[in-house]
Amino acid sequence: MINIFLKKIRLKGFKSFANKTDIEIEENITAVVGPNGSGKSNIVDAIRWVLGEQSAKNLRGSRMSDIIFSGSEELSPKKKASVTLFFDNSNGELPVEGQELTLGRQVEDDGRSDYLINGASCRLKDIEMLLMDSGLGSDGYSIVGQGRIDSIIKSKPDKMRLFFEEAAGIMKHKSRKEEAEKRLENTNTDLNRIYDIVDELEKRHDPLEKAAKKAKKYKGYKDQLSDLEISLLNKQWQEHSSEFEELSQKRKNVQKKLTEKESSYNALTYKLDNFKDNLKTVKNEKEEVSKQYFQNQNKVNEINNNLNVMKERKNNYIKNKDNLKEKLVQLKTELQQEESEVKKARENFELINSDQQNIKNEIDNLKSKIKNSSKKIESLKQQIEIKKNKIERKKEEIQAERSALERLKERVEISKARLEEISESKAEISAKIGEKKDKAALVEAELKEIKAEIDETESFLKKLKKQVKTEAEALEEGKDLLLETKENYQHYNSRLQLMEEMQDSYEGYYNGVRSILEKREQFSGLIDVVAEIVSVKAEYEQAIDTALGAKMQNIIVEDDQTARDAVQYLKKNNRGRATFLPLNMVNGSRLRNHYLNQLSQQEGFIGLAVDLVDFPKRLENIFNFLLGQIVVSDNLDHAVKMSKNSKRSFRIVTTEGDVVYPGGAISGGSSSSSSRDLIGRSRKIKELKKKKAKLQQKGKSLVKKLENDKKNLDQKQEKLESIKSKLQSLKMEENNIINRQNRIEENLNDLKVNQDQRNNNFSNLDNNLKSSQNSIEAEQKKIKELKIEINDLNIDINDLRAALNIKKENLAEIEPQLKELELDGARISEKRNNAQEKLTEMQKNLEYKIEEIENCRQEIEAINSDLEKITDRRINLQQKKGKLEAAGEKLKERKENLTKELKDLEQQVEVKEKESKKLEQDLNKIKDNFHQLDLEYTKLDDKLENIKSILLEDYSLEPAEIDMTNLIEIKDEDEAEVETKIKFLRQKMEKLHPVNEAAVEEFAELKERLDYLHEQQDDLKHARNSIELVISDIEESMEKMFAKTFYQVKEEFAKVFKALFQGGKAELELTNPEELLTTGVEIHAQPPGKSLKSLSLLSGGERALTAIALIFAFIQVKPSPFYVLDEIDAP
Repeated sequence: MINIFLKKIRLKGFKSFANKTDIEIEENITAVVGPNGSGKSNIVDAIRWVLGEQSAKNLRGSRMSDIIFSGSEELSPKKKASVTLFFDNSNGELPVEGQELTLGRQVEDDGRSDYLINGASCRLKDIEMLLMDSGLGSDGYSIVGQGRIDSIIKSKPDKMRLFFEEAAGIMKHKSRKEEAEKRLENTNTDLNRIYDIVDELEKRHDPLEKAAKKAKKYKGYKDQLSDLEISLLNKQWQEHSSEFEELSQKRKNVQKKLTEKESSYNALTYKLDNFKDNLKTVKNEKEEVSKQYFQNQNKVNEINNNLNVMKERKNNYIKNKDNLKEKLVQLKTELQQEESEVKKARENFELINSDQQNIKNEIDNLKSKIKNSSKKIESLKQQIEIKKNKIERKKEEIQAERSALERLKERVEISKARLEEISESKAEISAKIGEKKDKAALVEAELKEIKAEIDETESFLKKLKKQVKTEAEALEEGKDLLLETKENYQHYNSRLQLMEEMQDSYEGYYNGVRSILEKREQFSGLIDVVAEIVSVKAEYEQAIDTALGAKMQNIIVEDDQTARDAVQYLKKNNRGRATFLPLNMVNGSRLRNHYLNQLSQQEGFIGLAVDLVDFPKRLENIFNFLLGQIVVSDNLDHAVKMSKNSKRSFRIVTTEGDVVYPGGAISGGSSSSSSRDLIGRSRKIKELKKKKAKLQQKGKSLVKKLENDKKNLDQKQEKLESIKSKLQSLKMEENNIINRQNRIEENLNDLKVNQDQRNNNFSNLDNNLKSSQNSIEAEQKKIKELKIEINDLNIDINDLRAALNIKKENLAEIEPQLKELELDGARISEKRNNAQEKLTEMQKNLEYKIEEIENCRQEIEAINSDLEKITDRRINLQQKKGKLEAAGEKLKERKENLTKELKDLEQQVEVKEKESKKLEQDLNKIKDNFHQLDLEYTKLDDKLENIKSILLEDYSLEPAEIDMTNLIEIKDEDEAEVETKIKFLRQKMEKLHPVNEAAVEEFAELKERLDYLHEQQDDLKHARNSIELVISDIEESMEKMFAKTFYQVKEEFAKVFKALFQGGKAELELTNPEELLTTGVEIHAQPPGKSLKSLSLLSGGERALTAIALIFAFIQVKPSPFYVLDEIDAP
């Protein structure tokens, strides 16, 4: 049991808790009470939510954001909900800092949810691991929500099993088992993958071996070809380079002469173009002036036409104006006549309208009188009906009072008889109460004794449990650590053996190099191969590997004599080729400082390759020779920029293995890592040895510690079981005493309640008797009063009926007068409508005449305005005509001057064109001469580029990089023979095609990989066996723990069930006892007096009590830190 105390719950924005609310939890039992809908069950939901509940449905919502307070009439909605549980961890039961532990969870309105431990963000898994095997959790038996008690009983056997696993404390073991099974699955997957890879590689083994032999033969031809072709190409390069320099100088002289002649020709052409431009400008200007003169004449003609049109339009306007004046006089006369007629019609209409209004007022007065009379008649009818209803109610009250009077008389007689019975039983109850109090005192003393002994035993048990739990967890962690250490040891050991075997057998070296190294004792001056001497950091291994290339397998020797002896040995025994670096001959140099100073300022520069490796000081010349002229960059982009800035003067390699050669060639891509293994092999072997020794020592220490821990744990577990048995017996005895005490107290309380009830009944009956007698007198008086009220109501009804008849007679006299007035009103209304229509029509005619007079006036004003505009326009046009005629004379004079200037310019252009043609003929002769020289220059350049291209593509060499010491001397007369031999070697190589030149290296890699994979197979098989053993141990522990907990819960369930039902029987049964790891659990219950075959036949209350019995059984066997029970008695 984890002994921590939940002391406070803080809710904010969660469901009905809008504002921050702290719920303090007291020790032992805290009860939360309140009316329906007050939020009691929301507290339970909050606890389950913090402990990891993922289903919004289980929290009584449709989605998780529904738990956020949604607002009310007084409070606005919240955007976030949070709940925090505060635990007292002062005894240090849980592995967290401080004496207080807080578990929290919060959710935003967008659905995002966070978990918190002590305010720090965490995963749900972290909370589950912290509380594992404590009985706490969103689905644990420690939290029983509203309506959930019945679902426990209805749980399927496999779901019921989960409660027992939680109580048994095997969830952590189950988690470890799942992790181990995942590791086993991964191991089997890796093993199957290795089987597939091995099968595939073994299929490639024989064909690749044949290809490797073919490639070796091909390489022999290629080496001979290389020596001959490089020597021949170097000879041709030297000869063509000299000839190329002479031709280049001659070409430059002719080019200079051509440039001078072109300059003269361009100057003359420029002058000629200027004359032509001027000629064109004058022609354009002449055309423009002619165009302007023509346009001027058109405008003068257009103005003359406009003046004639305006004269005719003015005459028309004057005629229209005279006609409008005559029409205006006539319209004014007609207007005066119509205004007089309208005045007479308006006076007639007003007179008729006055008569109609008088009749309307009389009608309204009569209608008002009729309406008031009708209302009064209706009111009198209602009053009469109300009085009648009152009379009926009074009669009903009299009948009810008479019935009540009879009941009171009967009650008085019954009360007198009951008072006599109560007096007799009071004495008997007092005697029984005295006896029960004596028994209760004896049981109380007995209970105090047993509780003291239980507290002492529980205190000791608690300390021992904590020790056992801590040591058990430490033991499991130690086992996991030991297994992990073993697996790592096997892995590193296999890898170390492989690396050492490769080093001892010189795996990865060329045949010639390997042969010399295997016989190194024969060569006293042999120092070592470059790959074994050089030491480089891991991040620069690929760069140095690319920089050295095949030179990595060069052998460093003391002097040239050792090198000659070694070469002779290889030839004599036909053991291949090797390159030697004698200390007394090789003299390397570093890149010049001015290059380094420039490079150090450029982005991506790392350093010279020779500065990135470690080697003995006396070999400095050798490594300057190998790496002193090579620059290292961080990537290809920077390397290309460096090469361009330095005019491609040296080789640059990148840390990714790409190369930029002098001259601009770029090489890169992916490559095998075998050569890098040569550089880093010694470093890796040292690292593996250190790791292996460290793991071996760690494994021994862990084995010894685990043995001691297991022994101590077994002893403490035996002691723990003994104390548990003792505590169980004491608690059973305590329960029996408490049950006896409870029964005595219940009996005593029942007697006291009975006594109090009788005293109360006696007093109440006596009071009731007196009250009933008083009520009889009051009822008789009330009946007399009701009869008097009925008589008064009958008199009021007669008075109201007389008033109603008078109102009806008055109404009959007024109605004929109203009908006669309504007929007169209709006749006058028709006469008024006719007069109004006539007046409206006359007013419209009058308005039309006024509008027509106004239109005539506006037209006369418009004509006057247009006549003024025409006069102004004629004056403007005459002025414009005078200006245009003056401008026309000037344009005519300018046109004649331009014609003369154009003729002079045409004569000058003709002279300059003759001079340009003669100069162009001289320039073409010089161009022909330069073109002939350029063809010869291009041919030689192509030859040199071809030689350079062959060297670069076939041998990765620049002409300047050719090692003159290894060249074969070729005389001019032997050049044809050498070319024939080169052609012969190429034919032999062609016959071997297709050839996989990488087959030798691929076959070596394949063999190495197969050996490594076979070792990996053995390691994985060993790891699989180890994991299966661990899983077996875990399953054995889980079976023991489950079985022990099951039988303990089974025993407690039977006891609690019998206590709750006061009899009957109940038991738990395994669905598959042979498979304890997967078996389900079923419940069988039989309340007293019933024989049921299914739990579904139990009543709702019986199912609830059965589930409560099961929960209490779990509590007895594996108590949790706290329990939350929400309406647990409700089915």
